[in-house]
Amino acid sequence: MLTVTEPEVGRRFRADVVWMDERPLDPGRMYLLKHTTRTLTAEVDRGLVLNQIHSVVVSTARPLIFDRYTDNRSTGSFILIDPSTHFTAGAGMIEEAVRDRSDAAGKPSAAERLARLARSAGSDEAAVEAVRQALEDLFK
Repeated sequence: MLTVTEPEVGRRFRADVVWMDERPLDPGRMYLLKHTTRTLTAEVDRGLVLNQIHSVVVSTARPLIFDRYTDNRSTGSFILIDPSTHFTAGAGMIEEAVRDRSDAAGKPSAAERLARLARSAGSDEAAVEAVRQALEDLFK
């Protein structure tokens, strides 16, 4: 993703969700989350019923690159899809990233560290080499 400012990278975020499915949102169930062109599995921390709008915490299976909805509607929105029916069950607007305890202590995730390393390189070749070296050091 190309950005002008540094985007959020993470697996957890708070969002306002509009629930559009007659089947209530089950916090113990996995849903498909479609964000920009990417689809992955996600869980939501609370239940919702038809036409209810509420702030929830969404946890995704893999990190996403996102913005707050108020800053960028395209990268700050998503839909939740029922995996059994493929029905669009909910729509969400991202409010903010939710930091884990390690994030609160100022320790960025491995994905965030690699992204920062690549962004700080002077060229594509330097970025590839810096990330390759970092991964090599990580798995020694």
